[in-house]
Amino acid sequence: MKTEPIQATIVEAEAERLQFLPAMFGEKYFVRAQNLLFAYAVKLVERDLKTGLWVYKRLSNGGAYAAPVQSERVTVTVFESQFEREMSSDAAGIVICMFVLGHLSARADAAGDDDGTELLVTQYERLREYARQHAEREVILAAID
Repeated sequence: MKTEPIQATIVEAEAERLQFLPAMFGEKYFVRAQNLLFAYAVKLVERDLKTGLWVYKRLSNGGAYAAPVQSERVTVTVFESQFEREMSSDAAGIVICMFVLGHLSARADAAGDDDGTELLVTQYERLREYARQHAEREVILAAID
């Protein structure tokens, strides 16, 4: 049985953009998540990041992610795993969001926040499911391994 590909849709309406991060990360974590998005972008893509603008994307499986708006490819470096590869800014956004979701879910779990942990882990799993069908799946999955 063939499954339908997960579709990504850009969030364009300003009212929807304002609700994007709270919906993705939860009301309790979205401010921290926004800070972490920028922190991980600087940490993982610092030398190639040319913009502070981000595009928000909703996934048809209920997931979501944000990616820097940039046409040039970027080099993502994960020092902890000695990973360094070039990818599109869209793929880099997926990697960045997966790091943020992993970071926040660990904090929520450590704080005993079962609801927050469940939301963040579910969002991580949905994004990973999308990453597995992405055109740059090999490099995305290698970066988060």
